[in-house]
Formats: sequence, C-alpha cells, structure tokens
Amino acid sequence: MSTRGCIGVYTNDEHIWKAKYHHFDAYPTGLGRDLYSKLQFEFEWDLKVMMDIILAETVGWSTIVGKHLKKTSAFREIGEYDEEDDRPLSYSARGETPQTPEGDWVYGNDKDSSQLEWAYIFNLDKMTMDVKKYHYPSRSWLDVVSINLLEPVEIDWELIEKQGYKE
Repeated sequence: MSTRGCIGVYTNDEHIWKAKYHHFDAYPTGLGRDLYSKLQFEFEWDLKVMMDIILAETVGWSTIVGKHLKKTSAFREIGEYDEEDDRPLSYSARGETPQTPEGDWVYGNDKDSSQLEWAYIFNLDKMTMDVKKYHYPSRSWLDVVSINLLEPVEIDWELIEKQGYKE
C-alpha cells in the first residue's frame, strides 16, 4: 500500500499549480518532512534549484524520501530494494515515457485527482510551501497549512498530518 501525492509549483496565478506525481510515503511525516529537510540541508534553501530537479522528471517519482536529489535517478522493482542506494527512484529511469510531449503533470484544478492524497506546492516568489489534502467528497484540494520558508522553524509534521485527516 502506498500514500500517493505530488510536488509542484504555482504558475502565474497563485491558485493554479502543476506538479509531479510521487508514489510512496507522501504523507506529511514522510514526504513533507523530507522536502523541508532537503531544502534546508541538501539545497541550503535554494528552492529554485530543488524544484528544477523535481520538476525535470518527465514521468513521476516512485520515491525521493531519504534519497539525494542531486544524484542521477534510478529505479528498483519491488523486492529489489537496496537501503544503501540513496539515489532518487523515478519512473523515467525504469524506461517509462511521458504520455504527452510536455511530460506528465498533475494539475491543481483537475477534479480527478482521487488517486492522490497529499500535495506540496511551492511558491518560488514568496518562498512558501503549501501542504494540501485531497478531499474526496468535494473532489477538491483543501489547504492544510502554508509554511513560510523565509523564517525556518521547527515544524510539527505529526500535527499537520492530523489536521489533514480532519475532513
């Protein structure tokens, strides 16, 4: 079983976003915490560079949790997992090709995002990370929290996760 989500950026309009699919551990205590940590330590707060790498994946991510994004991506089938391999796992590395020439994207205004649970959407200009939870009854994304990346603080990822499940 997996908790699916996506990682993306706002387009010109702050209410419209596009993102890349992420298959495993997309809940806040997994992917949310990991993205914040990567931004802080691996990318030293350079959000644009981090997002350029994430969004360059044409098909989608199996997982980046606990992986080094600056390394070339790989893919491993179930049962072939290697804890010592710290490369991010992507579907393009498995040989999959995108369904469109522009690559495969998840869009925030897509009412059929029911396969996803969590979204992490970054505003590159305002330096924020918005955590969103898909609300199945209304078929829409609900805002859980907006994190100001200009003022780094200790984040309670467990609380954010609980708030997201209070539909």
